[in-house]
Amino acid sequence: MNKWSNYGKWRHSEKRKELMKNMNKEQAKEKLIELLTNQVVDLTMMSKIELGDDVIEEIKRLKNIINE
Repeated sequence: MNKWSNYGKWRHSEKRKELMKNMNKEQAKEKLIELLTNQVVDLTMMSKIELGDDVIEEIKRLKNIINE
């Protein structure tokens, strides 16, 4: 995924409103998690941020709980 993959989707407020109006809470949570995960991955790959080992382990732990 490149750094511009979500750019157009969230930049234009009308498209964002259209995408969001029929979402329930669970779908919104999933979308938020996806968006934040993609941003962290993009920033990490561009060397803008570095995640500590404790953060990586916590992410893995939480993903395991979700996927059970």
